[in-house]
Amino acid sequence: MWRHEVLSMAPEYAKMAGRSGRLSNRVLQARPMKNLICLIAIVAQGCFSGAMLLVAAAIVPGWYALASLDYRVSFQALGPYIGQYMIPLMLASILLPAAGAYVDKPHRRQWVVAAVLVGIIVPLYGIFSAPVNDLLLGNVPLSDQEIISNRAKWSFWHGVRTVLGTSAFCVSLKGRVS
Repeated sequence: MWRHEVLSMAPEYAKMAGRSGRLSNRVLQARPMKNLICLIAIVAQGCFSGAMLLVAAAIVPGWYALASLDYRVSFQALGPYIGQYMIPLMLASILLPAAGAYVDKPHRRQWVVAAVLVGIIVPLYGIFSAPVNDLLLGNVPLSDQEIISNRAKWSFWHGVRTVLGTSAFCVSLKGRVS
């Protein structure tokens, strides 16, 4: 790329061109890779928050409409499938924004905040949701009151996780979408 072409594109590219008037291969290759990593991080967080919102808006209200024993049967049927997709999406929503923080220095703070917000979900899941999952997925007999109590507990903590995941997605978008 020649200097006059670089100057017409953007001032930041002109600075990178330097004295030779050509952009180095490293600069030309690093920028698309940075954009790709950031795009994949945003998509991963969007998929994670979207899946969390889907469960919160569609599945949880349906569970509340069921009697306690029917809820447990439904939870046992859907729970493993939900976890099968949520856990990898959650991990991607931590690792990819961390990679975004590494490659996108001007937006490093927002990538770190987004990764930390999803990172907070991990201990919340382990402390509050996983024990309820194990209890509801197991074959231990539970009374109607215990099932209703655990449904309320699971729903509340899922709501907290949904707010954190959606906030992380919004933070990752800030400054990246004009």
